[in-house]
Amino acid sequence: ELVQFINNEIDKPHFAYYLKSIINKWKNVEKEIEIVDNVINWICDRYNITRTILFKEKSTSEQRAILYYTINNKVNLNYSDIADAFNKHPSVINRAIRQLEFRLENQPRLYSEITNFIKEIENRLLNIK
Repeated sequence: ELVQFINNEIDKPHFAYYLKSIINKWKNVEKEIEIVDNVINWICDRYNITRTILFKEKSTSEQRAILYYTINNKVNLNYSDIADAFNKHPSVINRAIRQLEFRLENQPRLYSEITNFIKEIENRLLNIK
């Protein structure tokens, strides 16, 4: 039934263009998923924690904030997209990022540590893209 509809009702060049655009969007999503997965792994390695601990323990809120901050800035996902990916409300992502940014402004040592880590992630991301 679908094939018949496509053959009889749809303008084939436009349909082909539409399918190509969907495939390209899917490839971008796959790349974003790969990058986010790698960032999670790097944070877990860096802080010697498991994924479960990263997402479940209160004591790892800073590491989660670093994750959200990095994804927001380097993968260019907005708060809603990040919230959807981690089953959180966008306000949680916003608050975590804003609190981290405040701490980065007021704690030079933390700023140095985090910016060096983000540069390390950026270098690794260049190898993925």
